[in-house]
Amino acid sequence: MKGAWWWLAAVLVPLLAQAGPTEDMKALLESGKPAEAYQAGLAASEHLGEPAFDFYFGVAAVDAGHPGEGVLALERSVLATPERLDIRLELARAYFVAGDDLRAGEEFDTVLRANPPPAVRANIARFTDALRERSARYKDQITGWVEVGYGYDSNVNAAPGGDTINLAGFGNVLLGSKSVKQSAGFAHLAGGAGLSHPVSPGWTLFGTATGDAKLNEAYHSTDQSNAALAAGVAHTREADLYRLTASFSQLWVDDQRFRTSGGVTGEWQRALDGRSSISAYAQWAQLIYRDLTINDQAAINSPRDSALYTAGFTWRRLLWGGWEPTVRAGANIGQEANRSGIDGFSRTLLGAQTGLSLIPRPRWQANLGLVYQNSRYHAADPATAGLTTRNDDYYGWDVSLAYAWSKNTSVRFELAGLRNSSNISLYDYGRLVGAVKLRYEFK
Repeated sequence: MKGAWWWLAAVLVPLLAQAGPTEDMKALLESGKPAEAYQAGLAASEHLGEPAFDFYFGVAAVDAGHPGEGVLALERSVLATPERLDIRLELARAYFVAGDDLRAGEEFDTVLRANPPPAVRANIARFTDALRERSARYKDQITGWVEVGYGYDSNVNAAPGGDTINLAGFGNVLLGSKSVKQSAGFAHLAGGAGLSHPVSPGWTLFGTATGDAKLNEAYHSTDQSNAALAAGVAHTREADLYRLTASFSQLWVDDQRFRTSGGVTGEWQRALDGRSSISAYAQWAQLIYRDLTINDQAAINSPRDSALYTAGFTWRRLLWGGWEPTVRAGANIGQEANRSGIDGFSRTLLGAQTGLSLIPRPRWQANLGLVYQNSRYHAADPATAGLTTRNDDYYGWDVSLAYAWSKNTSVRFELAGLRNSSNISLYDYGRLVGAVKLRYEFK
């Protein structure tokens, strides 16, 4: 009997020893701790070559920022168990993170040929879209899109809710019927095109043209349309992307030129690992305003001409768990300097943003965003007879739900709310905007 126990121990102990580090890595990965899982795998490196161990070690290495080691481990696991589509899918992702786009595409195609479940196919579609974007690094690429929609805006003219406001130096002021909050349905039209052209390894020239229009059913004096052009150069080096862009845009209100802007933006993005990234930007722009005639009344805007300087950063992270949650957070600072020397139109900007994206079902994507912006003006506002310095707190939120009908066509439901809280009642208002939009992309 004793001999039987010794035989059983001789069989089970090696198996338990094998399961131990493998299960430890699995548990750490499921807890969202890839770096710890990677270190646990390194501490048990004598198990490299075992298919299950190689699988979890490969996933941990990729997510901990060591895609080269992850690729080697996952390749060994695929060779040992070529029928396992889940392992092959992780290998494709490892190739993607490592920048081996050719082999990543081949592995994704292999999984697709096996007719995987819809959730897997949708996941692969997102990677293949990203591969298509990255292919612009070494071949010309032309993209385009058009979008139509319909929505409702509770405050098309961004005006106060009441017909009476109090202004320092003027007391109670009665607003005209067209100067208070107005609501209306609206049609949405938009479109754009882009071109990228690689000029040498890691260097790409690009250009884009976009336009959109918001046409209200009533109060056409608040109709808006935009047109924008941008061109620049992008440089990729390992995990970093650098982009320098020159841009020009024109905003029309009621078919009249209202604001022209032109500037330069520098951007930097870095992939920290397989699931997180950071980015930062700095921008300079010139804003030129034009006088308007709205509802037979002159609106003098030219004194608002200014130079705008802004900078900010964003952090993104794909979390573990169902629905593939991706969180983002960022902050920005800025300075708007009035070119007419009117400090009441100059301001300092300070803001923060956060958001969450989810994929609750194949072909569906949900988004939630929150934003805050403080605008602290440098001197008394001209509308208050030089008595009150304006200070605004802007709060906004938005939710959207998009469904991909096909590779090229999607529909999106949007709802957004904002509140501009100002110490000057003329600029204090709220707004709620909802819309449904149909989009077609030329890929």
